[in-house]
Amino acid sequence: MKNLKLAAVIFVIAVVVSACGTSDGKISDQTNSSSDTKQQEIEAENEKLKAEAERLKKELADKEAEEKAKLDEEISVAAQEQDISSGDWNITDENPTTSGNILVGLEYMEKSGPLKNGSKVDISKVFKAPWDYYGEPIAIKGYAQIVQDYPPNPDNFLRSEIVMLTDNETIIDVLSTVPSGDIQENDLVSLTGLVIGRMEVPNAIGGTFTHLIVLTNNFE
Repeated sequence: MKNLKLAAVIFVIAVVVSACGTSDGKISDQTNSSSDTKQQEIEAENEKLKAEAERLKKELADKEAEEKAKLDEEISVAAQEQDISSGDWNITDENPTTSGNILVGLEYMEKSGPLKNGSKVDISKVFKAPWDYYGEPIAIKGYAQIVQDYPPNPDNFLRSEIVMLTDNETIIDVLSTVPSGDIQENDLVSLTGLVIGRMEVPNAIGGTFTHLIVLTNNFE
């Protein structure tokens, strides 16, 4: 009887030990599985952060490159403007036929291309002191009084001439390296030109009128 009881006790202990062993194994497996999942989440988050960092780095590099290109362009334009506006303008002789300013203006337009978007200034101030505006394209508007075109000539830049009268009765003599196109007398004409001087021009009834002399290469 004692042996039977002892056997029963040993059996119970074995069952308990076996159960504990199985339970410990399940806990261990669950712990390992949880640890692996956590590690995977951390790695995924790290990859996500790394990708975001690369994206931000690329955006910053692209922005810096764009700003540098813009700055380089601005410097280039400023240098070109400085170069073409710093010609040897003669400010002591206002007559363009003797001052040499016609050649200076032609060289300016050769570098600048078609003149456009001129500065909007009071034309009466320009007429009063044209030398203050040498090398600066200005916007001009007036009514065409005389429109004359000339044939091509390798020895003469002049392809057309328009004498304009502004609202404040300033007379502007526009010398152009391009034909006048569709412009007719009495048309309201807007253009951008280079002031090259001022001179006295004989009129039909005797005496002279003072004309502001302007160069242009664009009537569009």
